[in-house]
Amino acid sequence: FIQSTKPTAFLPLQVLLVFDLYYTFFCTIACVLMYIFKTLNLDYSGGHLAWEIIMISLFPFLQYIRLAIGYRGNKTESSFLTAIFLILCLVSIGWDLVLILLQLYLLTFEMAVWALSGVLAFLELVLALIALIMFILMAKEL
Repeated sequence: FIQSTKPTAFLPLQVLLVFDLYYTFFCTIACVLMYIFKTLNLDYSGGHLAWEIIMISLFPFLQYIRLAIGYRGNKTESSFLTAIFLILCLVSIGWDLVLILLQLYLLTFEMAVWALSGVLAFLELVLALIALIMFILMAKEL
């Protein structure tokens, strides 16, 4: 008998990726609102505001690229895409840490938003590592 193998996703990773997609949308909206509040109520000197706005503006684009690669790599069981996703998760964690540590004025809510983003990226990193190992082992069995 001929067995056909259809790509199947590692479900815990897939659920987390979809949740992170919605969270990134929430995070973007929250950041825009926080920066409106911060520019109206806090005194920014020098180029701090421009640097922070650039970092915040690039965040959703990089997140959506990372999530799209993770989604595609998981759905197609691609070891290559999953490995790229692992690297992008590390970049995302670093990005979150930079946003927490180097902002001139960091609101408590803002810190919680970036910390949760970093935690999600770390959990995705762990689950993607497990998925990558599974994909490699399944490829050796074929």
